[in-house]
Amino acid sequence: MKWMVSSRFLLRKGWYFPSVFVFLTLLILSLGPGLYDPSPYAPYRIYFPPNNEESLSEADALEQDSLKQMVLFSVEMVRKHNWNYQLFSSVCHSKPERSVFLNGVQMPVNSRCSGIFSGLLYAILLIPMVGHRFYRKKWVLSLLAFTFLFQFIDVGGNALGWWTNSVASRILLGFPLGMFMILALTDLFITPRQEGKQLEDDKR
Repeated sequence: MKWMVSSRFLLRKGWYFPSVFVFLTLLILSLGPGLYDPSPYAPYRIYFPPNNEESLSEADALEQDSLKQMVLFSVEMVRKHNWNYQLFSSVCHSKPERSVFLNGVQMPVNSRCSGIFSGLLYAILLIPMVGHRFYRKKWVLSLLAFTFLFQFIDVGGNALGWWTNSVASRILLGFPLGMFMILALTDLFITPRQEGKQLEDDKR
């Protein structure tokens, strides 16, 4: 059975469907124990309130900081002994203050990586519908380079104190990066109809 993307393109099922499975699995695993088993992590459910030094006495500020350090230590212990956190430990720092909490449990990846994984899955699901519009287009590579550059600008500006990024802003910046990563590789998932027909004839 042929899967037509448009009148001129065919879907490469051998690449497309395994990739959908991989990216869907990756996104589900990145949600972490908060999705499938939050109860054992109840003691580690935390919330970092915004620091407002003017409204806190020195004693209260010290107490809040001490509590925060204790909670961070507890979260780190959980991460060291959980396979889901270990799975992503080599590719993401997953600092609690930069991560999303699902059902009160920290996700194994930080917010920027969450946005990237979401963008990967979203883009590959779009391939059958709009993939032909991105096939071997140089401007897609330009947009991918721009989104890469913007990550460095965002991180650098935050480090220099020019602005303060947030969990939400990191997700929003990570999402297009993941999306354009896939759209730049559209030729892996679709092929021109004549080329696809020729490949089928060669196999016969």
